[in-house]
Amino acid sequence: MMKSRVNVISERLVEHVARSAAGIGVSLEKISYIAGSKRAQIIYDIVKGLGRRIVLVHGNGALYCGLCKKGPFTKRGLYLHLVRRHRYDIKQLIIAEISD
Repeated sequence: MMKSRVNVISERLVEHVARSAAGIGVSLEKISYIAGSKRAQIIYDIVKGLGRRIVLVHGNGALYCGLCKKGPFTKRGLYLHLVRRHRYDIKQLIIAEISD
């Protein structure tokens, strides 16, 4: 993919990675709209994988940020924390995954 296209796609996927990390749910249909139908399943798998990597779930079900170890958060609180505080970090993770 062209570098500028990867940059645009990664910016639009940040919210979806944060939703996945918080356990809110990600729609393959919305991913398809962003990335195109040919790449949708691959991008969906990347989003879900990154979501699992950036969240820590403690034994009692408490959610913690895997990037800065803050928490505990509710699902919505973790989503907002990730989008507001770690947007750039998540974008860089997405770019690294897509570029490989």
